[in-house]
Amino acid sequence: MTGYLDAYGAAETERAKREKLFKRLAIALVVIAVLGTAGWFLFRNYKEEARIRQFVQLLQSKQYGAAYAMWGCSEATPCRDYSMQRFLEDWGPQSKHPEPAAIQLTTSSTPSACSAAPTDCPASPGATGTKTCANGPRRFTSELKAEL
Repeated sequence: MTGYLDAYGAAETERAKREKLFKRLAIALVVIAVLGTAGWFLFRNYKEEARIRQFVQLLQSKQYGAAYAMWGCSEATPCRDYSMQRFLEDWGPQSKHPEPAAIQLTTSSTPSACSAAPTDCPASPGATGTKTCANGPRRFTSELKAEL
């Protein structure tokens, strides 16, 4: 036979379980939001920085043709305004900074206040595209600073 007070407090126990579950879900959502935001800020320029590292590695191994190709150019089809000779003047052994091991990526930033849309321009170590702003599209290159 069941007693009159056997179910006493069952509703309170269920409410306490629901409150505990709600608190855990709220904390989990806050943690996910904080970690997601931090991850976005830390890794938002990851692809561009990886291209810079790859470019510097090619310079260190003296593979100037492959490094020049990262600009969307080749010796067979050089860029109109950036020939292989000019590239070697800027990045080759006779440049102002002939030791690529001294190049360090110090900061990277992304243009703000406008949305970036990809274009069909040749690939380069920095991201290139068009900003769609209130006053019309504008070309940009994401800012990557390296210390020599």
